[in-house]
Amino acid sequence: MKEWLISVASVITTTSVAEILLPSGRIKRICKTVLSLVCLLVLISPLSELKNADISISDIQDRAEQSEIFRENLKEYYERLAESLVENALSDKGLTCVCETEGELDSENRFTIKKAFVIISDKVLTDKDGNIISIEEITGFLSEKLDVEKERVIVYVG
Repeated sequence: MKEWLISVASVITTTSVAEILLPSGRIKRICKTVLSLVCLLVLISPLSELKNADISISDIQDRAEQSEIFRENLKEYYERLAESLVENALSDKGLTCVCETEGELDSENRFTIKKAFVIISDKVLTDKDGNIISIEEITGFLSEKLDVEKERVIVYVG
C-alpha cells in the first residue's frame, strides 16, 4: 500500500512538472494524454492484486457465521450478567428470586434489555428494617439497576 501511494504521488508530480515545462502545442497535448493514461494505470494497479487474491465465497460465509456466533454468545453473556445483577441486588434486600432477561445487540454490539422477568420465590414479601417491600418498589429498584423503563421489568411473586 505504501509503495502504491508513493507511485501515485510520483506520477502526479511528474505530470504536473511536465505540464509546466512543456511548451504549448501538439506535443504538450500528446504528453498530457500519455501521462494521464500512466496515472490511470498506476491508480488501478491494486485491482490486479485483488484478482490474484485467494478469497473464496466459503471463506466469507465462514467469517459471517463466526461473527453471528460471536454476537449470539455476547448477547447471552450480557443477559446472564443482567440476570446475575438482578438476583444479587434482590438477595441484598432479603429476597430470593429467579430472573430471565431478553435483550438485543445493536450494530456496534451495545446491549439493550428489552424485558426482564423476575420471579420472587418468597410467598410473602418480607419485612426488611420495618418496611414492607412492594412489587412497585421492586420494579422501580430493578428499573434503575438495569437502566430500563419500568414497563420492561415484570415481577411475579410465587
